[in-house]
Amino acid sequence: MDVATTPVWSTIRKESFERPAEVADRAAPGHWEGGLLAGSKNSHIATLVERHSRFVMLIKVPSKDTTTVVAALSKHVPKLPATLRRSLTWDRGHEMANTRASRWTRM
Repeated sequence: MDVATTPVWSTIRKESFERPAEVADRAAPGHWEGGLLAGSKNSHIATLVERHSRFVMLIKVPSKDTTTVVAALSKHVPKLPATLRRSLTWDRGHEMANTRASRWTRM
């Protein structure tokens, strides 16, 4: 499989109510919640929280547009084992509005 098209997440959800039961009750590892924090002077940090273990990843991103956020996450998330990259539920921010709901590929 070409590195440029290797899936980073098996599923991306844009709404928390779309979660299956195993995700909602935190029973299985590999399901994440994501968001973007905006700081002063146009600084941004993407947050990823693994729902089962509550492990947190903080990733500095240079801007809040979709392409930049996806590129920054795609650089760091593949370092995790595939079993820990089952799904991502992103908050309702517009920075992920242009991602495909079913698959997020490396850029």
